[in-house]
Amino acid sequence: MMENSDAVREELGIPAEDWERTPASVRAIVVAQHQMVKRVAQLEAEIADLREQIEQHSGNSSQPPSRRGTSPPRSNAARHWIWMR
Repeated sequence: MMENSDAVREELGIPAEDWERTPASVRAIVVAQHQMVKRVAQLEAEIADLREQIEQHSGNSSQPPSRRGTSPPRSNAARHWIWMR
């Protein structure tokens, strides 16, 4: 996920002359911080998707419970009844 320093500079809107005057060590920190901010945004989106999946149930999902893979575990009585059939 290593980004080109100039691509980051352009994305952040930093003028080329300012970027060239910035010490290389500071530019490296800016690039690393920019990558972390983008990764955090990706992870936040992933968390939101996972929360949405967790909150789905038969009343608000278009998929049957067997397709969602989130059905609750059966009780002992239910297991016994299935076995007796």
